[in-house]
Amino acid sequence: MATTNIQIYEEYYRVSTINQRAIVIDAEDMINDSRNIAEKFCAIIGLDPKHVQYSWAKATDECESSRAKMFSTLRNSTGIIRGDKVSISQVRLRQSRAVNTDDL
Repeated sequence: MATTNIQIYEEYYRVSTINQRAIVIDAEDMINDSRNIAEKFCAIIGLDPKHVQYSWAKATDECESSRAKMFSTLRNSTGIIRGDKVSISQVRLRQSRAVNTDDL
């Protein structure tokens, strides 16, 4: 039987000397069930979930640095992309076209 990520996580904390556990949020869970996951996270860390922002206006100011170009997907976003609307390979392709590696 294949080992799951949660089993690896549990085993790490079982054998480590770290007394405080990290909070791990699965990206697919966040994409597919944003409100529920955010509310659970807020409850764990003691924040009021009514202040969580699930959508936002697209950034308008332009920055020419290479770093800013790498973050163009985030800067141009307006919310969490769900399910079949996102293609990681397409995002990577857009990012690689936007970044001039000579500037890095």
